[in-house]
Amino acid sequence: MATILVAYVSMSGNTEEIGDLIAEGIRRTDATVEQIHIEEEELSADALIKYDGILLGSYTWGHGDLPYEMEPFYDDMVELDLSKTRFGVFGSCDSAYEIYGGAVDLLHEKFLKCGSTPLLTPLKIELAPMGEDMELCKAYGERFATRLLASVVK
Repeated sequence: MATILVAYVSMSGNTEEIGDLIAEGIRRTDATVEQIHIEEEELSADALIKYDGILLGSYTWGHGDLPYEMEPFYDDMVELDLSKTRFGVFGSCDSAYEIYGGAVDLLHEKFLKCGSTPLLTPLKIELAPMGEDMELCKAYGERFATRLLASVVK
């Protein structure tokens, strides 16, 4: 059995909703999921090493930046060896800005620097998930869990 963390920061609730939908997709599989709102539950970066899979989400602030709530967590990741974990990243994005979902890209790069292996490409949703995007988020969680479970069995 694999345990997957879905953790995020969310200001307007959009990234939280994406995370909820992803977790719903994970629940379609045999994987266990734990959801954490980073700033509300004070998740420390070093807690990441206890999970088989990590899905980390953030909205993008300004012109492609991490939001201030994510910065301490992001900075603390520099010390981690996540070579035994698999990851994916997601977030609420706004196409009104020149850099679309820059925070999501920064998280993806940080995981790579920590030695983690991506199971999926980053999931970027325009503002709030609606219509087809809702099923896309659920499918993202399900695909991540399915790939993680297959890699754990090997």
